[in-house]
Amino acid sequence: MDADFPAAHSMDATWFAVDRDGHVAMFDTGEAGAVPISAEFLEDCTALLEQITQAASPTDAVHDLRGRLQPGDREVPHYSMQRGDQAGAAMFFLKSLDSVKAEIERKQGLVFPAVEGHAVALFQPSNQLVQKLHKDGQCLGCFWYWHNTDPDAEDVHRDVARLGIFSYSHLTENWISGPYGREKLPRKPLHVDQLPPAARKTVKQMKFGSLCFAETPHIQPAEFDDCASWEAAYLSSDGKTIRPVPGNTTHSDSEVRDYLRELQENGLPEGVTIEMPEEPKPKDRKKKQ
Repeated sequence: MDADFPAAHSMDATWFAVDRDGHVAMFDTGEAGAVPISAEFLEDCTALLEQITQAASPTDAVHDLRGRLQPGDREVPHYSMQRGDQAGAAMFFLKSLDSVKAEIERKQGLVFPAVEGHAVALFQPSNQLVQKLHKDGQCLGCFWYWHNTDPDAEDVHRDVARLGIFSYSHLTENWISGPYGREKLPRKPLHVDQLPPAARKTVKQMKFGSLCFAETPHIQPAEFDDCASWEAAYLSSDGKTIRPVPGNTTHSDSEVRDYLRELQENGLPEGVTIEMPEEPKPKDRKKKQ
């Protein structure tokens, strides 16, 4: 690993992997996501996605509520950006579409396939509507939603699930390398053997031989491989344990221990524990002759 590898975490970057079935996933690091040292780290994956686009057959992208939640979440997350009497654009996972039929008919919302419930993107929902969805228990969870308001503009937020690729994003804030969550999965997954040789070589560098992306909403790569990360520790894929990032050269052993002790002193979320690394053993001093 190059010494400056983790510096790319100052911006969103991506890496790819395949699962035991040969299906492909893309991982968005955010700033704190751990990256397997065996994976090819890409600050710009545009060229690779162009190659994949040429080889892929379009398919539906299925939105996944569970993969957007942090493991161990006990409360339904509700998100809204206040703009006067309007909430900002948001993705809602709803039990029913009855309460948002008017918005959909006015083309102020889009309905997408979902693993659970109904995934609905509302562009400018009123605060009154948002509050009603929450009060009535219709909202299973809602999140900030980016959408391109200019239909003629190039969509730089390409929907890779529509290319057959599972889409994972880093879930936690930058205090730790958290798990990646599966935001979208393809209706018909792309197999790595469908890719041209150069693209196939890139995505096959990291393989999760024991995992199936279609069955795995959360992945913590530090549980499978040495990783590079800005952070000194990672949160396990079940959200219960904090451990040092294996293979991480960004922090010294003493810095890792200091960081973990600080976390412990400041208080941890309920049900989360820390596995402290062993203290170094004192070196034997040679007896004077």
